[in-house]
Amino acid sequence: KATVSVLNWGAANCAVMADAAAAGDAPAGLLAGAALVFFFLWFALKMRQGRPADGAAPAANRVRSGNASPASWEYSPRVAAAQKEGAKVVKRSNMKGKPTGDIRGQAPDKQGEDRSYKKIKERRDKEEERCRRRQRRADRVVAGGQVGSNYSVYDLSAKLVNGVWGEMHTSIFAGRAPTTDEEKQVMKFYAHAMQGAGADRAVQGIEFVYMYDKYPLRADEMCCLLLHAHSQQPLFSNEGRPLRVVSLGGGPANDVSGAVVYQSIVGGAGVSAGIYDLAPSWGPLVTQVAGGLSLPAVQKLLNMGTDSVAMDFGICDLSMPAEAAVNSDVLDDAAAADLVLASYSLHESKALSHDLFAAVLTRARTGAVVAVLEVYRQVVLDACNLAESLGFSTHVVPNSSNTPFFGAYFVKK
Repeated sequence: KATVSVLNWGAANCAVMADAAAAGDAPAGLLAGAALVFFFLWFALKMRQGRPADGAAPAANRVRSGNASPASWEYSPRVAAAQKEGAKVVKRSNMKGKPTGDIRGQAPDKQGEDRSYKKIKERRDKEEERCRRRQRRADRVVAGGQVGSNYSVYDLSAKLVNGVWGEMHTSIFAGRAPTTDEEKQVMKFYAHAMQGAGADRAVQGIEFVYMYDKYPLRADEMCCLLLHAHSQQPLFSNEGRPLRVVSLGGGPANDVSGAVVYQSIVGGAGVSAGIYDLAPSWGPLVTQVAGGLSLPAVQKLLNMGTDSVAMDFGICDLSMPAEAAVNSDVLDDAAAADLVLASYSLHESKALSHDLFAAVLTRARTGAVVAVLEVYRQVVLDACNLAESLGFSTHVVPNSSNTPFFGAYFVKK
């Protein structure tokens, strides 16, 4: 009612000012004009406060907007409901409701209004569900029994990968979790990778959060792919020496770690790996992973010797021609490899549209194995077609509860 009364008063002042101007009464016109200016200033102030003009909401139902004064707190029924249920209210840094700092563990009282928070929460929920599924597989091993009865070698992969990551996360990364800013950056990285937009060119700042998200998942997937291949046919004839592995676009050695766990399960002699990627910032993380796999607790878990794992990092560019100088080392290394890994790197770099991957396949020695994991099944099938044309027998891994991913392996005839 007060707002309507003031609006009527403003309209009346406009009429008075018009009549005064018509009658030539300057003082009356100036007075009406000044009153009208005051009215607009008052109305703008009320709109800026973001609450009804006829009364303020109770203090308990307001959310502080940055460092604003108490008079500019904003009323939110969502927050009132959250407080009633005992949820924690997230302090906001501006009028748009962007959360500040690390919001892990805080109640999403503004989910509907904060899209970035909602996306982060959805991503967390998805990753946590994957962790739960992997933990259930690991628990079957912990419960005891024999392989083939109460649990499978695929469950053993989950147990070993979880154990390796647990030791590494605690010893090397002090058990820390990613910050919200890191999660936002890695979400942009994933979006570019899904579009095949050369995401490996811009990894600075997301190395830890990427590893936190993907290390156990990708290591487990690669191990399960190799275990499936092992169940179909003997793979390697390395005769007691470490398995020579080359990883294309291997980043922080997730896939090579999966090969290490595979070697542990089948009783292999260890792994000597060359990890090649376009982004030099992965190099220090590869060194940390190699150190983590050499921790006494990890060696005991994997039942492997002190010198069972060796890793070197090098640069390659899957989107550059094979004869480019940056690719000379990876071609030489791949020619002597027992196992070549391409884990989620072909699509993001559009490697099948360039000739480096084909050159690696061409130079592979007889009996060499190439393992491919990808986000899209069609990319796997396209890679199979290329490998068949270059003298490989190709085998698509069925998507099942033991191998819930798109993958394939090729064997050089």
